[in-house]
Amino acid sequence: FAPNGAAVLNHAGSTKLSTTSWGAQVTGNLVPTGIIDFSDSSGTSNNRIAFGNDDDFQIWNDGSNSYLKNGANGGAIYLQAYGENSVKCNPQAAVQIYYSGNEKLSTISTGATCFGNFYNQGDNPAIQMFATNQAPAAFIGRSNRTSSGESIAVLRGDWGANPVGQIHIVSATDTTNKDNGAIHLETAASLGGGLVKRLSVLQDGKVGINSTSPAYELDVAGDLKAGQSSSQGVILTSPNGTKFRVTVSNAGALSVSSV
Repeated sequence: FAPNGAAVLNHAGSTKLSTTSWGAQVTGNLVPTGIIDFSDSSGTSNNRIAFGNDDDFQIWNDGSNSYLKNGANGGAIYLQAYGENSVKCNPQAAVQIYYSGNEKLSTISTGATCFGNFYNQGDNPAIQMFATNQAPAAFIGRSNRTSSGESIAVLRGDWGANPVGQIHIVSATDTTNKDNGAIHLETAASLGGGLVKRLSVLQDGKVGINSTSPAYELDVAGDLKAGQSSSQGVILTSPNGTKFRVTVSNAGALSVSSV
């Protein structure tokens, strides 16, 4: 014991504990068998666990919340399990979440990026997007394709493990500029039958029903029903712009009237 100075504890001639003007200093390992208890921290200089020469990394509770903090010279904060990164917090940059050492989710300035699949599960799962300005809430599927008819994006419904319907967006004919596309509406008729294109909208606006290569604005491979009564039918436009309705009688006779 030094008068008005340090109290020192030695082991085998080596100092292990000494008091200082700011507290106590331990040289070596500290192995408690109980709880190390800190009061609520009310400021940067009390009731905190600090690491590093400049006390950059700190752990504390303020009575309401618990905190991990890295100072200006502390760099990133890593949470690891078995030597692999689980979470990495970068100063004034991304927060990264890992699985088996591989990055799966990372925050960016405009939101977050997911590397892999995103699963949403629950009693009433939903993905909701809310636009706070004039821009629409958008789901964008982006793929770099080289040929016509290749998949770009799919919105699909599975009945159990079986795909039963989907909206399928594919690349179209301009493989140089990659600026046109087509949309297919597909359904499955039976188990094992696979998804079949039922309605196709091509890059030029032509629509095919049971036809994937429509030659006309509406190209139907099958029967077409129009009208529910004698006053309903098919409306045709003449070269001068006049419109005519074609109807059929109970005897099968066609009649034409201007609209």
